[in-house]
Amino acid sequence: KEDAAVKNGVKCLLRLKIIDLCSHYAGQDTIPPYGLENILTVYMAYTDCGDGDPSVGHMVEQLKKKCVCSR
Repeated sequence: KEDAAVKNGVKCLLRLKIIDLCSHYAGQDTIPPYGLENILTVYMAYTDCGDGDPSVGHMVEQLKKKCVCSR
């Protein structure tokens, strides 16, 4: 039971960090490569914890399109 609580807590913190990073870059025209790398690193850890929130995945996909490295 305790392990599940820790896993859920970590997953929640990762989700919050993704949302925070996405909100930070949402108002900008582009995202620097290091910004996208940070988002993707946290997102991979989040999805590795199990089923993720589809809306978080959508935010990450939208920001990928804005990265200066993908143009």
